[in-house]
Amino acid sequence: MPRSRAACHGALPPTGLGWQARALYAEAVRNLATRAKPEGGALASVLERFVADLIKDARERSVPVRKVLEERLAHLQEGVGC
Repeated sequence: MPRSRAACHGALPPTGLGWQARALYAEAVRNLATRAKPEGGALASVLERFVADLIKDARERSVPVRKVLEERLAHLQEGVGC
């Protein structure tokens, strides 16, 4: 797996259509994989790296961490009424 990439997957149950989106999300998050954790369970590592990068960027730019966080997450808020 290339550097700075993560992958997740979830398997549909045999019945296919009767399951809930929350179950898919939970399965995908459990199976989040990186090169260092190809078997899954990498969410904590991904979040730790994300937060460390936020802090580093904020210090380098002399701005609050919250500002950097809001900048990085702004595209996720587009079109969802936040």
